[in-house]
Amino acid sequence: MMKGVINSGLLLLFGLGSLTSYADPWQFSGHIKYQLSRTDYDNNDLFRKPGDSPAIDHEIDLRLKAEKRWRKWDTQIHYQLLAVAGDTIEARRTLAATLPGFINRPLLPGDDQRWFDLTKVTHDGQSSMAVHRFDRLSIGYSAEQWVFRIGRQTISWGNGLLFQPLDVFNPFSPTAVDKEFKTGDDMLYTQRLFDNGSDLQMVLIPRRDPLTGNIDSKQGSLALKYHGSAKDIEFDILLARHFDQPLLGLGFSGDIAGAVWRFDINVTELNNGDTANIAIFNLERSWTIKNRNTRGFIEFYRNNLGARHKRYNTLDPELVARIQRGEVFTLARDYLVLGMQVEWKPRLNSFTHWIHNLNDDSNLLQIYLNFDWQQNLLLQGGVTLTYGDHGSEYGGIIVGPNSVVGTGDTAFLRLSFYF
Repeated sequence: MMKGVINSGLLLLFGLGSLTSYADPWQFSGHIKYQLSRTDYDNNDLFRKPGDSPAIDHEIDLRLKAEKRWRKWDTQIHYQLLAVAGDTIEARRTLAATLPGFINRPLLPGDDQRWFDLTKVTHDGQSSMAVHRFDRLSIGYSAEQWVFRIGRQTISWGNGLLFQPLDVFNPFSPTAVDKEFKTGDDMLYTQRLFDNGSDLQMVLIPRRDPLTGNIDSKQGSLALKYHGSAKDIEFDILLARHFDQPLLGLGFSGDIAGAVWRFDINVTELNNGDTANIAIFNLERSWTIKNRNTRGFIEFYRNNLGARHKRYNTLDPELVARIQRGEVFTLARDYLVLGMQVEWKPRLNSFTHWIHNLNDDSNLLQIYLNFDWQQNLLLQGGVTLTYGDHGSEYGGIIVGPNSVVGTGDTAFLRLSFYF
């Protein structure tokens, strides 16, 4: 199926791009990224390898892009080759097979539930995996007040900085370092632009039942979002039906004392009649310290589906479903985030994020550097440190006598080459 869909889609997109002499030339570009990471786990962590050696992992991301505009039309074609290999992958697969209740998210993106199957697994071993796929394959039309687009694409909504309650379509993890490209979804998208600066967006994402492989409306998403402003406050109103559950989202942002404040809330009616509430509030401010541009923020995140009192062995099924779908990335209810970015040199920036679990008093500290080595080379490196009592989210969840499952302390180096 993948080969037929790809051939038909490419013929359509390339064909439309050559219909008129008013078209801009095709733009070809891409990148290749490699990441090496080392993770040290506690002695009683089930992720730990036998002996004292740390977990070593590798990631490769190749993206080839072809984009074109002609008159009011545009198209995007992005091919990806992704590969992961290492000790953590092997440990995750072992735990998924042997530890009841272990949440094992996919190692690499797949298309089992997407409208079109544009992904093929080229290698699948115990400690490694590789896929090649199309992450963008869309055609769009943009007029003065209307935008239409169909195919594999992305959309991002919400005001969150690390946590994103309103961005339910493939959001980034709070600890993601590379946020250049979100994973694409097969969707129908339209936008109406109004003269007063407001706009209305509509998204329809068909999905397949994971058991039958057939398109199922209960697995899909239909969303409408209106963005407007009143005096000095911007606001968003989101109405959606997402995985057969009605969703209401509200977002607000404004200025206060030289800072920017933002508030988002996602309210979902669950199938059992209960309500899920996920919200953020943040304050962000920029200033200069010794001629260095500096940005700092504080963010509070709440998810009432999360666990309280370290009860991580009996998670709410609705929370587990959102984690498996890649919409939520944490286990507890309440978190406090402090973040800072400092531009030390025009090509050197540091990022510091501290995530504090307010329910079990565990912590995650992430520090990394971005160095624009050359015009087409980006070097990133840093550490992610976790600490807390045994039984806490970041200190290691107790899963048996003298056994925990934790996140470990990780150091990484990432090199990105653009062409």
